[in-house]
Amino acid sequence: MAVHMAENAAQHSDSVTLYTHGNDEMAAQLSPIANSKFKVEPRQIRRLRENAQANSVIVEFVDGSSKEEKFLVHNPQTSVQGPFVSQLGITLTPMGDIQADAPVIPGAISSGCNAAVAASTQLQAEKYDQPPMF
Repeated sequence: MAVHMAENAAQHSDSVTLYTHGNDEMAAQLSPIANSKFKVEPRQIRRLRENAQANSVIVEFVDGSSKEEKFLVHNPQTSVQGPFVSQLGITLTPMGDIQADAPVIPGAISSGCNAAVAASTQLQAEKYDQPPMF
């Protein structure tokens, strides 16, 4: 998902930084796409601060350094509220959504959406000389 979001963001920027907030495993997984267009920043973020004069965001790192960004994209992990997930033994997806077996029609809609995402991912990977990350 991070690579797909980065490739989408690259449509609006000369360079894209993928912040992993100290997640070394994620940084290692993203390292194959690092080049002049895509950068991987593994340092932990202390906070984000608005820079109203420049219409930007300052990313402050735990080590005291900072970087200015014009825009940020974030896809938070979701979480189900309440104890019913564990009480009912419900399986969650890696992103924290409830995993469900769908009937045929919603499955076909989902497959069509997935095909569109895959086509978009392939085109963007080719555009930025990246290997597709499926």
